[in-house]
Formats: sequence, C-alpha cells, structure tokens
Amino acid sequence: MATSKAVKKTATKKAPTRPVSKTKVKHVAKAKKPAMRSFAPAPASEPFMTFRLTNQTLYWAILAAFVLVLGIWVTVISVRVQHIYDTIDATNAQADALVIPMEKS
Repeated sequence: MATSKAVKKTATKKAPTRPVSKTKVKHVAKAKKPAMRSFAPAPASEPFMTFRLTNQTLYWAILAAFVLVLGIWVTVISVRVQHIYDTIDATNAQADALVIPMEKS
C-alpha cells in the first residue's frame, strides 16, 4: 500500500526593488599626519626688547589713555561728592552748636 502524499509548493515572494542611486561616491584619501618630533625652541626672529610702532601699539596707547581719563574722571567725581558731604556735615555742626535761649513764662 503505497500512499503518495501530495507536496504543495508555495509561491515565493520577491522583496520590492529599491531605486538605485546613480551618483557615485568618491573616496578621498586622507593626508597622513606628520611624524611626532621632539620639541625644540624656535630661533628668535628679532630681539625681545626691540621697539617698533605698529597698529597694535597705537591701539594699546589709545586704550591706556582712555582708561587713565576714566580713572581721573571718577576720582574728580568722588572728590566733589566728598566735598558735598563735608559741607553738609559743617552745616549740621553749626546748627547743633547754635544755642537758642528758651523763654520761661
């Protein structure tokens, strides 16, 4: 007794196709890093105490003058305010020293 089994074949589904990009990717080789070198002092290009007038010299001179003028201005204002306080104290001292006689009835 031979029984034969029927074998069913299922249809295989294909994955949907994706659009293929037509632009090519270019790979650029990276530059190699220079080899490590030991530290060495650079030769002095000009002496340290050399004086030259440059734009930076002008900018620093203007900045220094501006700071000095602001410092003098604040000091003058402080002296004026202190003078006002001294005048008020002198006026109050004169008022306290003034004796007004009281009349008895």
